[in-house]
Amino acid sequence: MADFYREIKSRTATIRHLEAKIRELDHERQTYLDILNTPGYPRTIPAEILGEIFQHTLSGLAPSTLPREITKVCQVCRDWRAVAESTPRLWSSISITLGKRGPCFNKLRRWISRARDVPISIEIGEYNHRKPEDCHLLRAGLLSQLLPQIPVLGGLSIHSKSSCCVRKFATAINAPLQNGNGLLDTNLRSLELAIQELEEDDHSSSDPTFNLGPLPLHSLTSLSLCLPALPWDSTVVLSELPQLPALPRLETLSLKCDWAAIWFLTVIGSCKNITELSIDFVSGRTDLDDSNLLPLTGSSEHMLVLPKLNRLQVQNLSIRDDHNHSRFLRYLALPSLNALQLSFQDKEAPFDEIEYWEHCRRPDQNDIIRDISALIDNSGCTATLQHLEIHFLTISSRGLASILFKLPSITHLTL
Repeated sequence: MADFYREIKSRTATIRHLEAKIRELDHERQTYLDILNTPGYPRTIPAEILGEIFQHTLSGLAPSTLPREITKVCQVCRDWRAVAESTPRLWSSISITLGKRGPCFNKLRRWISRARDVPISIEIGEYNHRKPEDCHLLRAGLLSQLLPQIPVLGGLSIHSKSSCCVRKFATAINAPLQNGNGLLDTNLRSLELAIQELEEDDHSSSDPTFNLGPLPLHSLTSLSLCLPALPWDSTVVLSELPQLPALPRLETLSLKCDWAAIWFLTVIGSCKNITELSIDFVSGRTDLDDSNLLPLTGSSEHMLVLPKLNRLQVQNLSIRDDHNHSRFLRYLALPSLNALQLSFQDKEAPFDEIEYWEHCRRPDQNDIIRDISALIDNSGCTATLQHLEIHFLTISSRGLASILFKLPSITHLTL
């Protein structure tokens, strides 16, 4: 009998414990119900906050994939669709691919109308065409139906076969400006040009300024140029290569081509206030021999001072003696430099296996080390340079130490 009484007592204690837990959970439930029943308490996420969430989630996507992702958001429910359509910044990027079958301009116009007064960035790409008169950039619908609907054009990205098409396109879309109701004005902040071919008159003109028609380059804060290789049989000299006008407002500059290092210096000299500079030598060789144009040592009269530049990235530098791109570093003075990234070619196409490993067996790379050291000395950035990255360069510990001893402020080193 004693065993039965013990079991009854145990079960009773368990029941009382569970009843106490039930009372506690019931009290918590009632607290939540009281909060929900409070007058004025929002039962859904405010539209402004939901719109910010949409922007944060979709901000990193490429313009070409943005429509598909926004469509997914709009298909969740009517409330989400209404919030998305009332958030102008979601509709501020457009990607258009031009070919034989053009885009649906009615859909694009609806897209633009939802952006309201927010500056719009438009990316235009075209398929290859055989004849200049077949240029897709000059499509009538694009010029007459779509572009005039854009209230403020903040960014323009053009991927075209030839510079001639870009120049004609720039002239065509800027024509209304001469009539008093211009499509392009000082609101254009970002410009990206990717050109596959340079027309003959673009590198043999009496006017060496980059001939892009009447694009308002003076208002740009960001500029990216991806230029094609010059013809192998070309006898181009530096003065015949296209140049940029003075761009005092420019903050970010990206140059991608295998032209001469001295051409890069000349172009950069037009952008004295840039804070970020990216250079890509592409193939690791140049189409213009500048060995006689860049002396072995820099002097104050040849020095290019960029007082605001804090980030420099140079890619596809050559380690070959006949294409030593790094020499141009001797002519830069960057007193505010904070991050420096130098990437050399890991294995260049013109090398055969024996020639490549011969270069690797010379780990000091004295010329390149002197170029980097000259950049640091000329810039006086020993107290500001904190991030250093060097990729694909065979270098001895002694050579690396000679660079690092000049940089006591380094906090991040990547090799």
